[in-house]
Amino acid sequence: MLLFRTAVKMMKTMDITVEQAIRVALPMLRGTANIIETFGNSRPLTGPVDRGDDDTIKRHIDGLNRLCPGTLPLYRELVRQNIPFAVEHNSIDQEKSEALLALINEYGNHSE
Repeated sequence: MLLFRTAVKMMKTMDITVEQAIRVALPMLRGTANIIETFGNSRPLTGPVDRGDDDTIKRHIDGLNRLCPGTLPLYRELVRQNIPFAVEHNSIDQEKSEALLALINEYGNHSE
């Protein structure tokens, strides 16, 4: 529920109404629930960590810094927690996991 509320809060900063935000976020939530129901907790996801997509992670950090900086600690922690899962499921290798961890610890931590 906290992640859902945070997503709605972030969308509100972009002048999206709560009702619109819920309509946008619910299909993602349902999709995640369907994956869990079908595959359990063993299937890798398809987010930027699982793809080793550091450019998308940087764009997320930049956007959060600009629109909703209070959510950055949560975002960083979610990325940190997902890295070992991505390695375990062979979505990324150890070298990429270390690069992503360095990125999430360092990128965007200081104002420019």
